Amino acid sequence: MIIRDRLPSDVRTILDVGCGVGLVTKSLARSHSVVGMDVSRDVHRGAAEPRVCGLSTSLPFRAGSFDLVLATQIVEHLTDDDLHGTMQESLRVSRRYILITTTYRENLRAASVPCPSCGVIFNTYGHLRTFNERSLAAVLPECRVLLMRTYAKARSYPSFLVGIDQRLLGFWHYEIALLCTHCGNDRFPAPRRGLAHLSRVTSLLARILPRAKRPMRILMLFEKTG
Repeated sequence: MIIRDRLPSDVRTILDVGCGVGLVTKSLARSHSVVGMDVSRDVHRGAAEPRVCGLSTSLPFRAGSFDLVLATQIVEHLTDDDLHGTMQESLRVSRRYILITTTYRENLRAASVPCPSCGVIFNTYGHLRTFNERSLAAVLPECRVLLMRTYAKARSYPSFLVGIDQRLLGFWHYEIALLCTHCGNDRFPAPRRGLAHLSRVTSLLARILPRAKRPMRILMLFEKTG
């Protein structure tokens, strides 16, 4: 597991912020003392390891409660204010380290659709931002970066074909849309829209065009200073 392999040797206690159903929490609990925290009470049911319900911007723990605060795949979902608040709270409850994983140079438009109710174009995964090495390091300017790794290589759908599909053909990936992040609408059209037969051509082009695999995720380990 890429996260466990990058944990400093002196880490014993971990807070998993935004743990979701606890896949990472459960794995790390085999070798560390881990507390999972998420805003949804539903995801805590039946968990074997300790779970706490709360907001990432107001962590219900004392300062320095954990050796390391872990945030896996949550910062891309946060508004500017929530990102700042989450990072400040992570600094407060961490004794020494903060480890973040998130999306890397994601084309946010590729998984976006226009809401038929309010008209807002939103990312169906709820991603508000993506990161590179510089922008991720900037979320914790008070810390020094101990480790940076990109991983999860895959072939991404070409950006110019995304533009053709959406702007010229009116084809959007409604099949992955669950809830509009702007108005809460949960009713979407059938997946195939616009000139469906031409969108199949662009999908074929995407498969046959030479494309190197590139990393889709980034991991960064921070250490508090001072």
